[in-house]
Amino acid sequence: MKQPVLFRSNRVWQQTALVGAIFLVALLLYAPSLRYPFVWYDADDLLRAIKYPVETLFSGVPNYQYYRPLIFTFWKLILNTWGADSAPMFHAYLIGAHLLNSVLLYALTRTLTRSRSIAAVAALLFTVYPFSYQAVTWIIAHQPPSLVFVLAGLLVYAKARSKKQEAGGKIIALNVLALALLIAAMLLHESAYVSAGLIVLVEAYLLLTKRAAKISLWPLAYIVVTGAMYLIYLSAAKSSPPQATFEVSTGLYLLQGLVYPAAMALARVCQPASCDPVSLLVPASVIFLVVLIVFWKLQRTLLIGLFGVLWFLGGILPMWAGRDFVYNEYAPRLLYLAGCGACIAIAAIAGQEARGKKQESRRRVVALGLVALIVLHSTLFVFRRQGLYDEAFALLTQENNAMFAPRQGQALFINTVELFTFKDQEFPLGWFGALVSPWHNRIVTDRHLRALNADWAIDPAQAQHVQDQAWLKLEFHGQALPPDQLQTAVLSATQVFRVEAPRGDLHLYQIGQIGHNAAPPESFVASWSEGVRLLSATIASEAGVPVLNLDWFVGGPIDSNVTVFVHVLNEAGQVVAQADGDLVGGYVPIGLWQPNDRVQERRVVPLVEPYGHQRIVLGLYNRTTQQRLNPASASVPLKDGALSVAEFEYP
Repeated sequence: MKQPVLFRSNRVWQQTALVGAIFLVALLLYAPSLRYPFVWYDADDLLRAIKYPVETLFSGVPNYQYYRPLIFTFWKLILNTWGADSAPMFHAYLIGAHLLNSVLLYALTRTLTRSRSIAAVAALLFTVYPFSYQAVTWIIAHQPPSLVFVLAGLLVYAKARSKKQEAGGKIIALNVLALALLIAAMLLHESAYVSAGLIVLVEAYLLLTKRAAKISLWPLAYIVVTGAMYLIYLSAAKSSPPQATFEVSTGLYLLQGLVYPAAMALARVCQPASCDPVSLLVPASVIFLVVLIVFWKLQRTLLIGLFGVLWFLGGILPMWAGRDFVYNEYAPRLLYLAGCGACIAIAAIAGQEARGKKQESRRRVVALGLVALIVLHSTLFVFRRQGLYDEAFALLTQENNAMFAPRQGQALFINTVELFTFKDQEFPLGWFGALVSPWHNRIVTDRHLRALNADWAIDPAQAQHVQDQAWLKLEFHGQALPPDQLQTAVLSATQVFRVEAPRGDLHLYQIGQIGHNAAPPESFVASWSEGVRLLSATIASEAGVPVLNLDWFVGGPIDSNVTVFVHVLNEAGQVVAQADGDLVGGYVPIGLWQPNDRVQERRVVPLVEPYGHQRIVLGLYNRTTQQRLNPASASVPLKDGALSVAEFEYP
């Protein structure tokens, strides 16, 4: 019986509303990435798209570990069209691919289950799937476009199986189209090599649910084509990927991709209780899966639930298992394809698989409530990760402006940040939030990828202090240097920068600018008989905190035990904070500077509550005898060898 036009129209509006909801949620979560630059290892991959001709990309790149010619060709098109301004285009196509994947997952699940509720929930869950934040936000993520072709191929195959045997020509055409889509997916990323197994899984599901009358031999063609593509993959020129042993912890790490609602809840519960979430992950996962099975039985969706689980397991067992998956920082984006299966499995609790009379029941309300909580929690997770990227790129912009600024002489960058993660784990084994390497966003305009006339160093003690102060876990870029080598590096630099976190927020400060063989100053704030002069002392605000700018001139040799004291006094004249230490971040004593060196340094002023009116005094003292050195002359108030140089109100 033909359905009334109004009834069909209602379905159209329902599907339109679903697509609109997916679009709005994805836009809320991922639109901020449109303003993000090139970062991390974007350069390592994208430069190959610029460097090599298309024929070389398809024959294989010898110094690259994988064979992904189609994605490189697509990148070449974007880079050649938009050039240095192409980062937003990369982000836009990834967001678009993610949107399309959600819609295709809806169409595929709807075709398999004939249930709009299960399909809609699966699509919405995948839109906010917590491990998609990396695949959608990273420019070099190959997974979203590859998955578009995988889902499209599976959908076309499912449509072909719905055709009657008499429509032989249409069936052949649809299968040829599905094969072409899956071949394209394999040329984008090797995760698509599991798609032949997914075809077999779809075939088995259609047979078990009696959607297909008898078994088809077409899956054999997909297996043969996949084998042929794998032979091409093996014969293509490439380097060997890193080998590593697949460990139990890696398996647990991947398990979180299937049972992520239980894993997220476990991590939350264990934070205040100080329990070990990793040790509880397996029993929590078992309980979660048992709950899913109970709902599947009650809702008569056991087959589609098991289908989703098998999809997930197949998605995490591609040919690179034991290689890339060992490196946990990449696991989120490598779970992108497998995540479709996890979302289908969880969505199976939301409704009945077969058409029929609707059954409003408590268990259905509970199931939809659980789904709503999962969607909300996942949305907040991804939203927070986007906020983390915002902070990462704020610092990234500072570092790039400093690193790539034209300058004379050598710059030294101390404790520049290379990796960000959330300090508070939201999963038992954690998930990385943002990975950034600051020089990489100059990929097109600066092919050398490094700032000229610059070095990077790590001060272990200061790095630990920043780590303790910051609300993020950090890794730093550069070579860890002992104090004497850091001194040498600072002495040979003309500009010195250092990442600090005075109030928990990371910021790159210029802590020193050095001029050698400078002319003696005609005016100054204070002069000491040892040949040291303070030319100026001013207070400024940067990154929301006071910064003391000091301009020194070293006119002659001085005892290396002489150093600087900086005291912060409250209105009662009491010392409430100190910023004592040698020049330029405390790295170089005054006695190690050469005669006629001019050292402009900047010190972050420590703040102690209660805030209010504060005054800064400073001077020189001998760290061995603890005796202050009285200036020979001073143009500012002087008391007990301390110069009153600045006053400020905070905030």
